[in-house]
Amino acid sequence: TALVIQALIAGGRAKTGSGIPEARAFLLDNQNSNAGFPFYNKGGATNATATSAAIQAALAMGEDPGSDAAWKKGARSPETALAALQKDTGAYASTAGHDVLPLATSGWALIALRHKPFTTFPRSIGSALKAFVPRPEIKTISPKNGVKYTHTRIVLIRATYTDGAKGTGVRPSACRVYVDSVNKSKPADIGPYGLRLLLKNVANGDHTYKLLIVDHAGNVRTVERSFKVNVVVPVPTATPAPAPTYNPGPASIYPTTRPVTPTPVQTLYPTPTAGATPTTYPSVSPSPADGTVTGSPIASPSPSGSPGAAGDGGGGSAAGFVGGTLLAMLPIGALLSYLALQRRALALSGASEGRMLEGGGSAWERVKQALGKSKDIVKPAGN
Repeated sequence: TALVIQALIAGGRAKTGSGIPEARAFLLDNQNSNAGFPFYNKGGATNATATSAAIQAALAMGEDPGSDAAWKKGARSPETALAALQKDTGAYASTAGHDVLPLATSGWALIALRHKPFTTFPRSIGSALKAFVPRPEIKTISPKNGVKYTHTRIVLIRATYTDGAKGTGVRPSACRVYVDSVNKSKPADIGPYGLRLLLKNVANGDHTYKLLIVDHAGNVRTVERSFKVNVVVPVPTATPAPAPTYNPGPASIYPTTRPVTPTPVQTLYPTPTAGATPTTYPSVSPSPADGTVTGSPIASPSPSGSPGAAGDGGGGSAAGFVGGTLLAMLPIGALLSYLALQRRALALSGASEGRMLEGGGSAWERVKQALGKSKDIVKPAGN
């Protein structure tokens, strides 16, 4: 009732116009004995909010509740009743012993005690163009405005919202997400209570994103934020190329060789077996065809320089025999040397083949054994 009195006067009705005196009488009829006013019914506890509204109504009608007798109860006035509800903290209790909504109650009490009714506020507020329209409300949003990313190019845009208890609810299909003026609604995950959009490989620089949250009635809540990406890429330093290293390949694997049956080789000196009779090789003894050695003895010089006498023939005969014998042995030595050369060549040809002989040992080992035993064979020089 106290608020209606102020509204009528603020709307242009006269202070004594129709309805206002009856409302004033109702307020005074419900005033308590301490000059305060109850919130609900007559006789209730004095309430700070109701008393403040009554003080403002009296002021709007041009009366002074602090001094006019109509508003006082003896020495008490509505202002003294309101002052009695102030606590040590400075706040005003709603009723004695009850502290409910102290901020709102204290604010209203201060206006009343300053003798300021609502009718004193500016009244040239103009005409409303359209009624208040409830729109979806943003509860949380990220990234915050002006955030800088210096270590990553991945940006996650998230938001939660509501359309209030009396709203029609958010319509996800009508909501939109724009990044740098490009529509990113399709890849975004948009639901009735929130949305999210993951951006990858965002380029360095300043970026903006804008959200349009739309309810089923078509009401739109628009919010726009900006962020910056500044990821510094380190410049790679030149490093010397490592020296090539030798990595040997896998060892060659040769195929398994097939066994080779050695070919028998003619041996010069077969290894004797136990209990066998050694083979006798014929010896070579050169001799003249007729068994007669011919030659002329060389005369030995005589001491006197004269031909030797018949008595000196013994010395000359011996010297001649030795000389003749040496001349006769020359063909035999040549023959023996030739035979030895042929035997060594034959042995060496077998040794070069690297084959194993029957009875053990290679041909080369046989040759060395044979050479060690044949001391009677003259080794040709240079072969």
